[in-house]
Amino acid sequence: GPSFLATYDCLQHLDLGAYSLGDTGMVALCDAMVANNVNLDGFYIDRNHLGSGSAKAIAKLIQKTHKAIKEVNMSYNYLSAANASELLHATASRMEYSRPDVPELFLHLGHQRDISLWKGMGVSREHDNRIVHDMLALVTKQKESSVNTQIVVDWLPQNMAVCLRSVPVSTHGDC
Repeated sequence: GPSFLATYDCLQHLDLGAYSLGDTGMVALCDAMVANNVNLDGFYIDRNHLGSGSAKAIAKLIQKTHKAIKEVNMSYNYLSAANASELLHATASRMEYSRPDVPELFLHLGHQRDISLWKGMGVSREHDNRIVHDMLALVTKQKESSVNTQIVVDWLPQNMAVCLRSVPVSTHGDC
């Protein structure tokens, strides 16, 4: 992995937007960050031709970093609804997001390049909201925790920003 990562223990924001990293580059970068215990507040990787492999690598990063990430921008890529669900599962598995002293995760997934990867989306705002909430309900059921969200929706997946906080099933705080 990139050895320069080991020297940046205070790296807070990494903006690699529009670098055309692709899945291979993103997987290598995320593996290096996990191996070197790099903790980020913000990771901005929009416009990088990212797909399923990158979603898996980012999910692993969300789960394995020592400090919970505050923001990930994956807009303008090639992510699917299944990839979004995988990222939601990773977030739900981090119980740190349920603590009041840990900020929620802002996950930006808007303007994905291939709308066909979001089957059933774009019908109406209400319909799109229902699909997103069904995704969250599935995460809740499978993880025995709740994912409380604030969602900015404007014809998903064209504009999607999700504020995620994993909370115990018995409590429902605001994001």
